Amino acid sequence: MKKIMITGCSGPAAVSFFKSFTSSDPYEFYMADTDVYASGLYLVPKAQRVVLKKAEDGSHVVDIFEQCKKLQIDLLVPTMDIELLSICPLLHEFESIECKVLIAKKETLLLCEDKLSLLSKVARFFPNHKFFSYDQNIDVHQLTLPVVLKPRLASDSRLAQMIHSKVQLETYKRDGSYFLQDYLPGQEYSVDVYRNADGEVIACVPRARLKIQNDIVITGETRNSPVLIELTKNIAHEINLFGVANIQFKEDKNGSPVLMEVNARFPATMSLTVQSGANVPKIFVEEVLEQKQMHELIPVKEIAMTRCYQEIYFEPSEIIR
Repeated sequence: MKKIMITGCSGPAAVSFFKSFTSSDPYEFYMADTDVYASGLYLVPKAQRVVLKKAEDGSHVVDIFEQCKKLQIDLLVPTMDIELLSICPLLHEFESIECKVLIAKKETLLLCEDKLSLLSKVARFFPNHKFFSYDQNIDVHQLTLPVVLKPRLASDSRLAQMIHSKVQLETYKRDGSYFLQDYLPGQEYSVDVYRNADGEVIACVPRARLKIQNDIVITGETRNSPVLIELTKNIAHEINLFGVANIQFKEDKNGSPVLMEVNARFPATMSLTVQSGANVPKIFVEEVLEQKQMHELIPVKEIAMTRCYQEIYFEPSEIIR
């Protein structure tokens, strides 16, 4: 039985990935996190819980490697943004211990991290949408307000600011670390996409983000939108995606979807995509570990979801003190 380690198990992405498999699947799961109270740890037996040592930069990837080596892990699934680029330099080391890693290519990760470069790369798909680097070259007086100000490199969408006046802009440095984007007032969507090693898009599932709390979807529904599916496929090809990404859109004032960002990792609401008929975690694992590959696009089943709390009970002695 092959061993799979999932990191970041205090978050919903790791839990969603784990829940995509059943006890009949030929895998043994190890859940890992730096937090001894991470809820995902308690989804597996005590011997399969891995508490990672924290690193000064927060990446803790050295200990991830050491634990994979010690436990003879066959497949590592990183689910946290901070881990992705930190793991890339160690891929040869993981290969030397025969541990595969479910991760996009470094070039794709770097492109997705820089939101302005990403928008520039795919701009031809959104000809009516305007965006600018906020630097010394921009003429602030020519802007049509409102606009949205975003950091180029931050992954947290909550850091975006609505700009209603030019006075607001004066509080931000014009050094190119921020960019301005047309305000998008419409519905927000996430599209989970899987592109295999042959460059074929196998899964492309749009989800409407109906209720969001702390940047996590509480209520959502899948929608069989040909427009979103085609846009997502084009973007996946353009960024040379291998594996999984969560591509976020928002509608402009005319109802046309516009790209907001690409997260080249497993998303927190992957469970809804799985319920719609596209079990992307299992497809990805089977391609990498079993050399099984699908070639046809999976049809989207429309289904709605809301989240609620679920308790896990265990002996107090199981908590690492």
